Amino acid sequence: MLKMKRMGIPAKEASSILGVKLSGKEAEKLLRRMGFFVKGGHVFIPPYRTDIMHSIDLIEDMGIAYDYNRLAPSIPSTGAMGKELARTEEATHQVMTGMGFSEVVTWSVTSKNVLKKAGFGENGLLLIENPLTEEFNVVRPAIFPLLLSIFSESKNEKLPQLIYEVGIVAGPHPRKVLSAATIHSRASFSEIKSFLSCLLSEMGVEWELKERKHPAFIDGRCGSVVVGKKEIGIFGEINPSVLNNFELEQPVAAFEIEI
Repeated sequence: MLKMKRMGIPAKEASSILGVKLSGKEAEKLLRRMGFFVKGGHVFIPPYRTDIMHSIDLIEDMGIAYDYNRLAPSIPSTGAMGKELARTEEATHQVMTGMGFSEVVTWSVTSKNVLKKAGFGENGLLLIENPLTEEFNVVRPAIFPLLLSIFSESKNEKLPQLIYEVGIVAGPHPRKVLSAATIHSRASFSEIKSFLSCLLSEMGVEWELKERKHPAFIDGRCGSVVVGKKEIGIFGEINPSVLNNFELEQPVAAFEIEI
């Protein structure tokens, strides 16, 4: 049986947020105007109003009932100064979306077939014992093969496509990585290097490029990301044979780094 959820009437909080002095009775009147049942200092939420989870949701409805056009604009009483982005995961998301990338979320487990398409062998893979399906039989050792799968599934969508993901990958030790990829007719080593340079510069990380070979990338158009003396990632243009494996008809460039 569906039941109504009971919440307190946030008259004082609404007054502070909306900038209008509201008495308890005025707050009740606004809530009734929005279709709520009010009794005994409480408001009862109909079961179909699944969007009401916190008091701020009630205040939003109260603002609508009051009429936002009646609220006088004002300058905030507190000031805020800009500052350099902190080297945090949240800052990473801000930089990536600022460069035009869209975040995606893929499964932490995948299939050996997807990894094989991306040039990975079976050595060192963390296999799942007795998997329920062949689509999920190994823990991902990298994320960029899954980004290629996304491109394969959305190859009829408008180009360019720029996507990224932050997640955990398997290995001798689990690692959190940032993987990003772009697909369009002019995707190249230089383009993905510029995205990577922008990201690391914004994060205050000094790095150097060293030549690298990987079966997923084109020889001579692949590099490793070195910070200090440690290699933290790889980037470059995806090998045409890998593109064929994923039935992709446009160039792809990608990078993947530890964060």
